[in-house]
Amino acid sequence: QEYDKIVNTLNNGGRAIVRPSGTEPVIRITVEHKDILIAKDVAQKIFGLIKSMNDYKKLTIEMDFCIKNTKFCKFV
Repeated sequence: QEYDKIVNTLNNGGRAIVRPSGTEPVIRITVEHKDILIAKDVAQKIFGLIKSMNDYKKLTIEMDFCIKNTKFCKFV
């Protein structure tokens, strides 16, 4: 529910993908939006949500945010 609220702030202007790595203890977050600041904000909120979950405190979380329909991405 909380995840859906966060992703809905993209207002159909982008997308968010959260997936576990198949080979290492890593969760990857990717957010695309036409406004890089919105993409960054959504990625950071998803990051915080995952970090707050007890089961995931021992995992590494990687995130990147991108300007939609371009090759510009910022990896954090």
